[in-house]
Amino acid sequence: MTKNIAIIGVLFFVFGFITWVNAILIPYFKIACELNNFQSYLVAFAFYISYLVVSLPAAYLLRKIGFKKGMMLGFWIMSLGAFVFVGAALSRAYAGFLSGLFAIGGGLAILQTAANPYITVLGPRDRPRSGSVLWGSVTRRRVYWRRCCLRR
Repeated sequence: MTKNIAIIGVLFFVFGFITWVNAILIPYFKIACELNNFQSYLVAFAFYISYLVVSLPAAYLLRKIGFKKGMMLGFWIMSLGAFVFVGAALSRAYAGFLSGLFAIGGGLAILQTAANPYITVLGPRDRPRSGSVLWGSVTRRRVYWRRCCLRR
């Protein structure tokens, strides 16, 4: 059980890191694809709108297939988005970037919809919220680490 909690903790770190990297991509897309301000901010919009679009269907999906299979499905969708993203990078196709980011965001939405309740199930029965509080603090430490160590 401790191994599973550690894996979910690493996932929480990955969730935050991928979301953080998304914001860094905007100026690079603006240069590479010669975008105006509106188009460059559609990059963030494509990523975050996927949470709105995918989260509710993900809840119904997880009820049918379970948390573990749902997390695997989220990873597969994210990897599909990453492959689309690589293809778009090679051809500098703006629509491909947006599609890839939407798929990555959708996969993350499924992963987070599955991981948040799953961590409470894995924790001790007498303290069901302790796992999510613990990994929430790990996420806050990640933000602190990023601000201190990556600033140059």
